[in-house]
Amino acid sequence: MKDKLEQYQMVAIEKLVPYEQNTKMHSRIQIQKIASSIENYGFDVPIVVDENFMILKGHGRHAALKHLGRKEVPIIMREGLSEAEKKVLALSDNKLAEAPWDPKALIAEILDLEGFADVKDLGFDRKALDRIVPEDMLEDITGFESIIDKKKGREAYRDENMYNEEGERNPFYGESSMVAPLEDESLYDLNLVDFANWHDDIIVGFSSGKDSMSSLLWCFEHLPKEKIHAIFANPGYRVEWPQTIAYVDYANDFFQKKYGWEEEIIVTGGNDTSGLEDMLLQRGFPIPHMCYVQAQLKLDGMKAEETKRGWRDATRKVVKIIAIRWGESKNREREYPQRGRMTDAPYNFMSPIIDWTGEETASYVFKAGAKLNPLYQFSPRAGCMMCPSSSTIDVYWIKKKYPESYRVIMKWHGMSARKKNLFSRFVDKFLVLPDEINEEELKKHSPYKQYSMTDEELIVELERIRGEKLPRPYFI
Repeated sequence: MKDKLEQYQMVAIEKLVPYEQNTKMHSRIQIQKIASSIENYGFDVPIVVDENFMILKGHGRHAALKHLGRKEVPIIMREGLSEAEKKVLALSDNKLAEAPWDPKALIAEILDLEGFADVKDLGFDRKALDRIVPEDMLEDITGFESIIDKKKGREAYRDENMYNEEGERNPFYGESSMVAPLEDESLYDLNLVDFANWHDDIIVGFSSGKDSMSSLLWCFEHLPKEKIHAIFANPGYRVEWPQTIAYVDYANDFFQKKYGWEEEIIVTGGNDTSGLEDMLLQRGFPIPHMCYVQAQLKLDGMKAEETKRGWRDATRKVVKIIAIRWGESKNREREYPQRGRMTDAPYNFMSPIIDWTGEETASYVFKAGAKLNPLYQFSPRAGCMMCPSSSTIDVYWIKKKYPESYRVIMKWHGMSARKKNLFSRFVDKFLVLPDEINEEELKKHSPYKQYSMTDEELIVELERIRGEKLPRPYFI
């Protein structure tokens, strides 16, 4: 093959034929990334074909252009090549362009793009940066003191393959092993109200979010209040939003006044987060689902309280109300039935809102006369402050409203990112933040804003409930 400058031409995209023996695989996610790059920054690398329009170079670009609905594509035609020359051309295109990265220069360039381009728009998959950036650079990038080396003797935590490349969670991981069919099959014939009433005790896991609030409300609307018990697991300040902790007082007051409930929501845990850093050093932060803030700091406290009150006694008939909705994800729909048995506890479970939409849960609470947690003023969810599923806007508000909490949380996430070798996700989500969020962007991100109270409204409610004047700002 001779070197020569080729001229490109525009042809109909349907003329192009992929090479059947192409050795480079392009996932759906990668094709979407290429398409996003073409759409945002243009297309300047023609596809190389032979005289029969068979693609020799550019299968990924071809798939991305089809994804974008382009009718014509630029090509360069290479005629007269032997079959061997075509194979050489295809293989060399996929391999010869590869070269090592300069980690420091790469990170400097990425940080200089703040506000202009997202890390994922540059073509890196979620693990690419982690393979490029050495662990010992994290301290330099974040400015946090490194103490990982002091803990090298600790047993490494097994890193589960929780997600595939398409972003779908392994159905045999975690939750799928937590539920099982009911042992008494006749209970499936009962409606939800009769099924719940068949039990001696009804426990509601309460998180101060819209789903748990609507689930507890449903129980009071349909079941004897004497059977209902609710538990809020507090993982500690700077892990949990201060509004979420305070909202428990508001919920207690609402249910006690509206339904004559003589109990109150049981609070487990507290502000001691001393064990959190140790867990981060041992494990890193599981991303993004079923993190150990939920699995340990919350669930362990709930289990201890359930044991203390005899609800884990196998001689009692107990049902746990969990605020699971199929609409949250395909994995939830695939793994959770509406009722069943918990495998780690001697009781059954059910979700009365499992087929509801988020809008239905929010409006259900609002129509009953209550308002949602103030977090819904700017977010579609009420996860904890250091939730790995937090959006950029969630993190932006933490930084703006609670700079001290942001500093501590960034320290925790920095430790975690280094331990789990997840530097790219750390940079993308927690370091590259916009200077400000405009009101229109905030409204798009807050579909339940109309159903939620503001910080000030919650403070006024707390002053009424507690009978004392509270300082402003209160949630700090």
